[in-house]
Amino acid sequence: MTKERIIDTIQTPRCSIIIPVYNQYEYTVGCLDAIARNTKGAYEIILVDNGSDDETKTLTERDNMRIVRFNKNMGYAKGNNAGAKISKGEFLVFLNNDTIPGEGWIEGLTDVYEQIENVGIVGCMSLYPGGGRVQYAGMVFDREKNHYPLYSNIDARAPAVNRVREFQALAGVCLCIEKNFFHAIGDFDENLDNCYEDVDICLRVRAAGKKVVYSPWSRIEHFSSITLNADKRKMKKNMDKGKAYFYSKWRDIIENDDYIFIEEDRRFIEDHKMKYTDFFTSRDTSPDTPGINAIHREFMSCAEHIKNVRLLKDFVGHVMMGGLRSKGIRRIICFGASESGRIIIRAAEETGMGIAGIIDSNPAKQGSIFMGRVIEPPVNIEMLDADAIVICSTGFINEIRSTIELFNKGDLPVFDIAFDY
Repeated sequence: MTKERIIDTIQTPRCSIIIPVYNQYEYTVGCLDAIARNTKGAYEIILVDNGSDDETKTLTERDNMRIVRFNKNMGYAKGNNAGAKISKGEFLVFLNNDTIPGEGWIEGLTDVYEQIENVGIVGCMSLYPGGGRVQYAGMVFDREKNHYPLYSNIDARAPAVNRVREFQALAGVCLCIEKNFFHAIGDFDENLDNCYEDVDICLRVRAAGKKVVYSPWSRIEHFSSITLNADKRKMKKNMDKGKAYFYSKWRDIIENDDYIFIEEDRRFIEDHKMKYTDFFTSRDTSPDTPGINAIHREFMSCAEHIKNVRLLKDFVGHVMMGGLRSKGIRRIICFGASESGRIIIRAAEETGMGIAGIIDSNPAKQGSIFMGRVIEPPVNIEMLDADAIVICSTGFINEIRSTIELFNKGDLPVFDIAFDY
């Protein structure tokens, strides 16, 4: 770093980079070195030492770095708030110390404010060490309103994680917010201690009418909770307390949105060569054709990147129904009271497809209730008013087909729509 650059940053800091630290000296030095290499323009660094007792104590202030020291660990919220109070920049960039910011990382955050209206807070693409796999690319909420990172561990080149988009929440690895707006919404909530602070402030940004935006233009390698892992017992206690407090504030506000993002990202599945119509309606089950065996391979290669695998199964079930409806099918018989059957029946009900009945060859299942319907024997196929039969099983396919051929007097079309769970 040149003398002229240091002088520039101290005179007109556009961004204040606030880094709370608690021990882990080597990671902090690595982070500071990466900032010096990869950060252009006017910036200052505010290092908040939360009572470190390692070599962190030997770090000293320099032209563009100030240090706030506490004699005990104040935590994420209080530490960042202390740094924000003495900041001089127009933007506050809250950055974990166990990170390696990449080239152009800070412009990848601030440029969003110039290109999108009404932005309230911006987060980066967080990468696992090495930079090839995504750790965080936006946070989503499941049906129980638990948050999790969408597409964690996916290839960082995947189209689904390489477009700017809005979320309800972002991970706190790196967050960029205008200083005046940060103070206007009350800073980080200090009732939270190393848990939910990032999600909480994002929800408050939205409550104030502004956008929470993920930017793939800013890429940062993250070693993940290095400081927190040093004190796991305290972390567990804080998490339990923080979770109760967080949900008392936001449970009625949070929206289940993970399925929305997956529906928007059909291109993600298409990029893995899953062609809907072929996969979901082919009768050919040979390994070399786009039938059921092919969908097994492609589906599982996609599902490994999504924490909520059940959600992706639900989504694919919806696409299946669309493939059948395109063929004029409106009522189906589900052959197989299995987990695959649950997916098909739920997707059918949610998309307006009629269920004529549920068939299973296993006498032990016949007569029992499955998904609110009585499981019937194959002999009843001809009594059911249906447009098609869907095989909801991956095992004994030939035997099932032979059974269907025996009792399918109406010659209904048969589709192998199932998954290897």
